[in-house]
Amino acid sequence: FPSHDNRIENCRILGFNTTTNSASYYLIYKASSSTDESGTEIRNNVFQYGAAGIYWLGNSTSPYDQGIIIENNRFTDMNNYGIFFQYTNGLIIQNNFIDLTNNANSTQYGIYTQYVYNSTRILSNDVRVKNFAGYFYYTYGAVSQRAMIANNFFTVINPTGNTLYVIYDYYCQYLDYYHNTVTTTNPSSANTSYKLYDNYGSYKTYYNNIFRNNGAAIVTGK
Repeated sequence: FPSHDNRIENCRILGFNTTTNSASYYLIYKASSSTDESGTEIRNNVFQYGAAGIYWLGNSTSPYDQGIIIENNRFTDMNNYGIFFQYTNGLIIQNNFIDLTNNANSTQYGIYTQYVYNSTRILSNDVRVKNFAGYFYYTYGAVSQRAMIANNFFTVINPTGNTLYVIYDYYCQYLDYYHNTVTTTNPSSANTSYKLYDNYGSYKTYYNNIFRNNGAAIVTGK
């Protein structure tokens, strides 16, 4: 049954130190996209290990899951996802620390949003992974409710793949990137580093961001 207006605060949530991406190892998992569980707030927690810290499938019917806040949490050592959200309205992810670099998996997503709508806010997070620090897929603002990704540190460290993406933007629209620091640390001259890979979409703004490549990798962007 759907459950609204829940709070998870000041907890230590420990998973199994796994190399699998199985949903059985997600620490917080909303598994159904047919129920509305709006109003959830997750604050001031420590998450460690597991396949994902938070994996949330929102209600796929408008107005989607609303009023969700993920704030001041620490996520370390997940195998695949730090934070994953799908089908939300006005999602807020702010002031979180995410470090997945101690895990051996080469495919990692720090913050992954998919079909999130209107005034989404991804603010002041520190994200450190081996690939895909921010993966934003159909992250849709609106003319009067633009989405914003601002004041974040997105970093790819100790990569194992040949092509690296710090931010991967796919078909997003009405989205503002302000004051982010985007960094790759890639020692191999055979590799390619994309600080920002912008793949389709419209009505986006980039203002006062820092894009930095540390190492010998080929630098490129789109």
